Amino acid sequence: MLTYECNLNCVYCYEKKKHPSKTMPLETAKCIIEKIFAENDKVCEEIEFDFMGGEPLLEFDRMKEIAEWMWSCTWNKPYILYATTNGTLLNDGMKAWFIQHKERIVLGLSYDGSPEMQNQNRNSSAVNIDIKYFITTWPFQPFKMTLSKETVGQLYKGVTYLHRVGMHKVHANLAFGLDWTLKTLDAFAKQLVLLIDFYVVNPELERVSLLNLDVTVIFHKTDAPKYCGTGSGTELVDYDGRVFPCHIISPVTLSTEQLKVIAQVDFENKSCFANPICETCMLVSICPNCYGMNLLHTGDLKKRFPVLCKGFIIQFMANCKLQAKLLTRKKELTEKEKKLAYALIIINKSKIRKKKNYE
Repeated sequence: MLTYECNLNCVYCYEKKKHPSKTMPLETAKCIIEKIFAENDKVCEEIEFDFMGGEPLLEFDRMKEIAEWMWSCTWNKPYILYATTNGTLLNDGMKAWFIQHKERIVLGLSYDGSPEMQNQNRNSSAVNIDIKYFITTWPFQPFKMTLSKETVGQLYKGVTYLHRVGMHKVHANLAFGLDWTLKTLDAFAKQLVLLIDFYVVNPELERVSLLNLDVTVIFHKTDAPKYCGTGSGTELVDYDGRVFPCHIISPVTLSTEQLKVIAQVDFENKSCFANPICETCMLVSICPNCYGMNLLHTGDLKKRFPVLCKGFIIQFMANCKLQAKLLTRKKELTEKEKKLAYALIIINKSKIRKKKNYE
C-alpha cells in the first residue's frame, strides 16, 4: 500500500479514509519484501507484488525505487511486479520507464467503458488517459471496467467501444456496495442481451468477462468454497508495515471496530466463509463474493448482498443463452462442447432459471 491518497473521487469508491500523509517509506518496503521471500521459500512457486493505493502513481518515485532495488537483488524464486492505475497521472517520463521495463512490471488500467462512462464514474478524467499506450505496451493485460448505477445502462456501448479501439480483454463487474435495485438489474439484463447478439456476430472476439463464464461449473463439487485468496493466498501490507488480509479488509476501508471482527478469523479455514443459504446453489463456486464488502455493508463476512446474487443469476443465464446460440451454429460438436450442451440442458430445467424473470 504505497499511499492512501488519490487524485480522483470515483462514484463507487469504497476507500473512505484517504489521507495524503500515509505513504510507505522505502525501508519499510524493503523489510517487507525480504520477509515475504523468506517466508514463502517453499510455500509458492511465484510471487506477485502489487503496488496499490489510493492511486499508486502518486508515489511513482517510491515505486521506481522499490522496483529497481528488487531488480538489483537476487531472490530465491520468480516474481512479477504489478500496479493498478486510473491512468490520469502517467507522463512521458513514466511512460518511458514502464516501456523499458514492461517485461518485469505490468501497469493495469481501470477504465469504465466509453469516454462518457469514464467521465460519469471518474471525475471527467477521460481526456487525461492515453488508452493506446496501455493497449500497445501490455496488449493482453485486461482493462478493469466497473459499472455504476449511472453507467450500467451503457454496458453495450462501453464494451463495444473498447473492442473498437483495440482492447483484447475487458474485465467488467457491477460495483459492490451500491444501492442496486431491480430496475437497474433489469437494465443490466437488457444490455447483456445486446452483447449476446454482438458476440454471436463477432465470435472471433474475446468476450467481456461478464459473458465468459464456464457454465459446466454446475458439475463441480461445491463443499464450502472460498471465492478469493484474501488472508491466505493474498495479503495487504499497509503503508506502516502492518499486515491485513486484503486491500478491502484494511484500515483504508474498514473502521477499527470492523477490523476487530476479523482479528480471530482463520482465513485458511473455508468453513469460516461458507454461508448455509448458498451451499445448495449450483453457482456457489463462481458467484462473485467479496468478504470485505460483506463485512463493510452487512457486518458479516459470510453475508452477501441479495440483490447482487440476483444480478449474478442474470449474468449466468445470459452466458447460457450466448453459449447455446454459439453451439447451434456448429455442424458437429467436440466432446467438450457436448459436455457444455448437457450442462445447458440441466440448467434450463433447474430452479436457477425460474428464480429470475429472464428468458
